[in-house]
Amino acid sequence: MGILLIFTAQKIMNTMIWQPFSSILRMMQYAICSVQKHSMSTAHKALSRSWVMFYSLAVVTFGTAVPAGQFVPGIMIGSTYGRLVGMSVVKFYKKLNVDEGTYALLGAASFLGGSMRMTVSLCVIMVEITNNLQLLPLIMLVLLISKAVGDFFNEGLYEEQARLKGIPLLDSRPKQVMRNMNAKDACKNQKVVCLPRVSRVVDIVSVLQSNKHNGFPIVERGQNGESLVIGLILRRSLVGAFAI
Repeated sequence: MGILLIFTAQKIMNTMIWQPFSSILRMMQYAICSVQKHSMSTAHKALSRSWVMFYSLAVVTFGTAVPAGQFVPGIMIGSTYGRLVGMSVVKFYKKLNVDEGTYALLGAASFLGGSMRMTVSLCVIMVEITNNLQLLPLIMLVLLISKAVGDFFNEGLYEEQARLKGIPLLDSRPKQVMRNMNAKDACKNQKVVCLPRVSRVVDIVSVLQSNKHNGFPIVERGQNGESLVIGLILRRSLVGAFAI
């Protein structure tokens, strides 16, 4: 058993660069299926080791220039621990007719839903993989729970990667803390400096030299004498225009 796992691990590491990912999957499936013929404990050990290996490799390659991806490794990681849960349930309830493959499918859906926060598209993908509409309610429930738990702690996998790389990402909806926030709350103790629609050059230069604001609202007097914001001009546009 140990020699088989060591040989499989060495074969995977030797061909990791030169062979496609499908070859690696076939080797892991061969190792897992071979040990399942002996006993349940050895199958647990094989699945646990394959889960640790796939998870470690996914963590190492995440964010690098290696074209490893996260979707297929996510399916392998989730289905592995889902299968472990299914085997534990079968072992605990010995007379219960439980399909371990269902737990593997739900485990893959939970891992992808919790890490990538995919809902509708992932649900369609999982249903197409199984071609069984009876599993649709379970897949939907697992995706909703995993996404809700993940959103409670942090952002999704791709959102965090974009934030770490400094890529500006505008959410489709404002965050909860921003919904009740006014412009004066965002400025804190800094006074907003406005510019009239028609301004003198000397006034604009004085404003630029007196503060370090990045943007200046353009205001205009309305018919009732109130100030109306008609636009916003950035500091770099003014600096470029006057070459200050």
